[in-house]
Amino acid sequence: MFNFLLQGKVGEMMAPVQSQEAQLLIAIQNRQQDKIRELLEVKGVGANTANDRGVRPMHMACQTGNNHLVQRLLELGADIITADKAGNTPLHYASKGGHTDMVKMLVGQGAAVEQRNSHRLTAYDVATDHVIRQFLLPLQLKVCSVVWFLGLVFSA
Repeated sequence: MFNFLLQGKVGEMMAPVQSQEAQLLIAIQNRQQDKIRELLEVKGVGANTANDRGVRPMHMACQTGNNHLVQRLLELGADIITADKAGNTPLHYASKGGHTDMVKMLVGQGAAVEQRNSHRLTAYDVATDHVIRQFLLPLQLKVCSVVWFLGLVFSA
């Protein structure tokens, strides 16, 4: 009876239409595989699109521990180093989510273990799982030692 209200500008005010990018992030969060596939492969939503907080599909996939989607996003050219506006990288999201296999895969793909967010925290610092912390600590110490040493060499 009131279908006309849901059409056009009035309808959008009552029930706002979300952008395809926002729909993709929601679909990833809710693990709606068919919707994700449709948005990425049929509608062509970019693998590196970001919302207003800088959150990208790779961040959300790492947060939810969706290994298959992370692999697919990498195939589509997603960046594993880009941080959101709070400075969190996909590695931060995977570490905080407790996704050990994903953390190992991201490091294997070249994720920067020493990268800090806006609170000066690394993926090691935000990790909720002791196995992830044990995996990241020696890598972080090694990278930081090399950076420290190079700083001494080049400053002399």
